[in-house]
Amino acid sequence: MKIKLLNKQWKIKEIGALEMANTMQHNSVYHMGACEFMTKTIYILSGVSKESYEETLKHELTHAILYESSIQQHLTDDQQEQYCDFVKFAYPIIEDVLKQIEKKA
Repeated sequence: MKIKLLNKQWKIKEIGALEMANTMQHNSVYHMGACEFMTKTIYILSGVSKESYEETLKHELTHAILYESSIQQHLTDDQQEQYCDFVKFAYPIIEDVLKQIEKKA
C-alpha cells in the first residue's frame, strides 16, 4: 500500500517473521514493525490481530514523521522509541476527544 506522508511517498508492507528478523538484523529484540527511512517503507508483521496491526502502524508512522520532519536527529534511539510509544498511546485519547467535540457541534 502506498501513502503520502508530509508530501513524500511511503509504502506500508506486511511481511513474515523471517523477513522481519532480517529487516531488523541489527537488533535481537522481537519486532512487530519497522520503519526503513532509506526506502521510505514501513513494515508490519503479517498475521497479527487488527489491534496489534493498528498499534504497530501508529508507532511506525510516528517514526516516519520524526524522520520526515528531521526531529529524529535531535533524539537518541531510546528517546525516539519513547516518543513513538507515547504517540501510540495518546492517539486514541485525542481521537476520542475530537469525536466528543464533533458530537456537540
